[in-house]
Amino acid sequence: MHVGQLDDLASPLAAVDAPPFRHQGVAKPRPLRLARLIAELTNAIDQQPPSLFAVTDTSPIREDERFDESRVARYLHSTLPELFPCEDVEFDQFPGGAANLTYRARCADGEEWVLRRAPLGEVARGGHDMAREYKVLSRLWQEFPLAPRAHHYCENDDVMGKPFFVMERRRGSVVRDEWPGGFTEQTGRKRTSAESLVDALCALHAVDPAAVGLRDLGRPEGFVQRQIEGWTLRWDAAATRPVADMDIAAALLREGCS
Repeated sequence: MHVGQLDDLASPLAAVDAPPFRHQGVAKPRPLRLARLIAELTNAIDQQPPSLFAVTDTSPIREDERFDESRVARYLHSTLPELFPCEDVEFDQFPGGAANLTYRARCADGEEWVLRRAPLGEVARGGHDMAREYKVLSRLWQEFPLAPRAHHYCENDDVMGKPFFVMERRRGSVVRDEWPGGFTEQTGRKRTSAESLVDALCALHAVDPAAVGLRDLGRPEGFVQRQIEGWTLRWDAAATRPVADMDIAAALLREGCS
C-alpha cells in the first residue's frame, strides 16, 4: 500500500506481539518476503496464550455517547443474521481513542463484533469518513490478513445517529501512555513488540492498492513530498524561535525524496 493511503486506519489495527524481522535496509519487502512476514506475524498472534488477552478492555457506554440500543440491535439482527443470530444484542464501549467512537456488540455466548461510527456533533468535511474506512477494511484483509475485515456499512443516520460499519474484533496489546502489564517484566518484549510494529507497517505499505481494488483511493503520487512541504510550512508558521535541527531535518527529508 502506498504511504499515506492507510495511515488514518491505524486505530483499528491492534499492536501485536510477534517475532522481530530484520529489514536489512530494504525499503519495501519483496513479494515472497512479504508473504512470509504476514504468515509469521499471523501465526505469532494465533500462538498467543489466552491469558495475554484476559484483561477487560471495554466499559459501560459513556452517557453522552449512548444510542438507541434496541434499534441498532434490530437492525443488526435483520441485516446480518449470520453475525447476530439473536435479537437482544449486548453493547458496551472501547473507551480509548479521541475521535471515532468504537463499540463492542455481541449475542450472549456469541462471537464479538466491533461497531465504528463518527464522533458526536458536526465533523469537518472529509474527516471521520466511515464509508472510506469501511471500503479499505472490507478489501485490505485479502492481501494483509492482520487487518480486521469489515463486513457491513450502514449509511442511514436514523439507525445509530451517524453512519457506522461492522467489523471483526482483533485482540492485541494496545500501548498508550504506558506499557501494559507484563511488558516490563519480560526481557526484550518491548523491543520485540516495537520491531514487530515496524515490520507490520512495512508489510501494510507494501500492499499494492490495485490488488485489493483500491486503485482509486487517495492520491499516492507525490504524497511524501506533499507531507514534507505541508509540515514544514506548519512548523514555520508555529515556530517561536529558530531551531536549527528542524531546518536540517526538512532539508534531509527533501533531499531524500528528490
